[in-house]
Amino acid sequence: MINKRNIIFFSVLFIIIGCFIWLSIIFNSKSDQKNKSQHSVPKTSQVVSSDKPESLSGQDDTDKTPDSYETSTSSQKQLDVEQALSVFVSQKLNAVDVDSREKYLKNALTSTAFSGLQIELDSINVKKMITTYEEKNEFTSSSKSILANKEVTNVSLFRDVSNANYYYVEVKYTQTSPVMPNEKLSMVEKLNVSVDDDKISDIIVLSIETLKTDKE
Repeated sequence: MINKRNIIFFSVLFIIIGCFIWLSIIFNSKSDQKNKSQHSVPKTSQVVSSDKPESLSGQDDTDKTPDSYETSTSSQKQLDVEQALSVFVSQKLNAVDVDSREKYLKNALTSTAFSGLQIELDSINVKKMITTYEEKNEFTSSSKSILANKEVTNVSLFRDVSNANYYYVEVKYTQTSPVMPNEKLSMVEKLNVSVDDDKISDIIVLSIETLKTDKE
């Protein structure tokens, strides 16, 4: 009788221990799956900011600020945007560079953006001003503000959180002018930019600010 009771007791005990082990295995398996799913979440992307960029409106975006945007990742597409905006802002006072800028932007922008921003017309006007200055050493009221060398020093892109095709951009550059040869201005141009099929479809200039003035 004692042996039967012992057998029953140990049998129940083994069953309880087996259930406990089985439940532990299931619990650990679910915990591992949860941890794996948490590790698969991507990290916050970093800002694309270049201190040495290469030589390069229909939407209501004008009220957007840097707070409306997240920092963008450094993919090839976004680096092309950075280079295009560097070329868009920069300027050198010779006809060859003006033509090169126009040619590059014609490929980087959609036909609608290229036409709407009047890139070709601006190139024609700037070249006329350069010729007048070089031949006669004269400035018109318009050329005084337009004839300037602009060298980009930094481009920062911030991607719109709600739409990956929109960017807020800050382009910093230095500006020198033959009108005031002893002054070197540090400037920042703030833009809203739209991208469509790997081309810039719109550029809205929000502001152009002078950060500081250096005199020689």
